[in-house]
Amino acid sequence: MSFSPNLAMNATDIVGAFQTTRGIDPSTIRQKMEYDDAGRVTTTPKLVNGRPVFQIPCQFLDEYGVDNNVSLSVFTAPTTPIPPLSRIQLVGSIHPVPWVKNGRIAWSITADAVRVVQIDTAPFSSTPSFTAGEEDDDDR
Repeated sequence: MSFSPNLAMNATDIVGAFQTTRGIDPSTIRQKMEYDDAGRVTTTPKLVNGRPVFQIPCQFLDEYGVDNNVSLSVFTAPTTPIPPLSRIQLVGSIHPVPWVKNGRIAWSITADAVRVVQIDTAPFSSTPSFTAGEEDDDDR
């Protein structure tokens, strides 16, 4: 059971960074659904303050770089694709709800929307970063 105080804050009150963990395709994003007492997903849309919400797959790092237990939802779904590993920022009002997960405090945050701050499109390189003819640590 979650504790549901009526907390309301502004997005600028959150100190830390959100980063998408996978790509978000606006054509396939769906509303969150309620869960039944057995923990199974139902066909009943999840409503927050009477409005539907959409899950944003992301991780949250606090001001010290520590990954925190945060679940993020938004009232307004993204309208353009967001690549994985993009840094996002919350927009508008936010509604944080604390709950306990595995004996630790976790947060469910609902924001009006998100916007992309930085897109990480640099591909991972499978080749060493040195050029031919240069020494590397293995040659010594």
